[in-house]
Amino acid sequence: MSELMVIGCGGTGINIMKDMIDAPGTRILKEAQYLAFDSSDSNSSDGKFEVLHMNSAKNPGQKAQGSGKDVTLNFENHAPFIAESFKVRKPGKFCIVIMSVAGGTGSGQGFAVLRYLLSRGIPTVGLFVQDHTSLVERRNSTKIMLSISNQVQERFLGKVIPHVRIINDERTRREINDEAVLNLNYLSLFLTESNEELDFEDISNTLQYSKVTGLPPALSEINFLTDKAIDTYTGKPPVSFATLFDHRDNARPLFKDAAYRATGVINPDNNPPKADVVVMMLDHGEAVQKLKIELEELDSAQQKAKSTFVKQEDLSSNADDSGFDF
Repeated sequence: MSELMVIGCGGTGINIMKDMIDAPGTRILKEAQYLAFDSSDSNSSDGKFEVLHMNSAKNPGQKAQGSGKDVTLNFENHAPFIAESFKVRKPGKFCIVIMSVAGGTGSGQGFAVLRYLLSRGIPTVGLFVQDHTSLVERRNSTKIMLSISNQVQERFLGKVIPHVRIINDERTRREINDEAVLNLNYLSLFLTESNEELDFEDISNTLQYSKVTGLPPALSEINFLTDKAIDTYTGKPPVSFATLFDHRDNARPLFKDAAYRATGVINPDNNPPKADVVVMMLDHGEAVQKLKIELEELDSAQQKAKSTFVKQEDLSSNADDSGFDF
């Protein structure tokens, strides 16, 4: 059985996983375990993987019928539902959690899955799809990202939150899913023990760098670089990074002043992308600065909505008690 489990939450998670299975990709993803959680029968996996469907919070004996982008609707059920589900389907040695943070089900279930896995020390990376095209989606995206960011605090989890972030803007769903699948293929190269030199503790320490560096955990966004893009990179050094080279003799230092570094050699049997070097790098502080800006933008969007969509003018002065006016 594969050591990697890919977990999709809600419609976005399910749709991205279907596309990932159908698209060309790494052997690691093709052989991975797949599992999805949802609160609606409207999102089908087309028989490609199992979808576990939770019951309604309001009517415990009935299946839930979606969340309608209301994160609070079934929220109290997510954590116990996830815990019970993982008693039957054990998590992988490594996990990826795919979710839209803009919806109602995926965001709530994904939040519960992340907390469950990270609290148990399982190397886990989230893939978060944000959407700011409506006020509700912007609010969900921002508030769920804030809730996820809170997990770095000791009173919650005290863990690094490694994640890939995708913004659902004016592009088509196909373009968004293609970006997700590309990132997932790169990510999968690092969530395996099949590469030479890169062992479990290397991978775990790269993602949860705080436990070995003593640095405070952060909401750490992951980016990938290959070949020439590495040499032209001029940004802030990553707090932690892992590198896969095409041959052990080509291994070399890439960034100065990083807190943690892991090095391995690409296993050609994993059907990797054509690259001499692949780097997975985590930031420290940049992701939360983006979140602060999004919180300010959310406040502005809410104020604009209040001034644009005002209470309807009362024209009912001649209506009867039922509101009938003729």
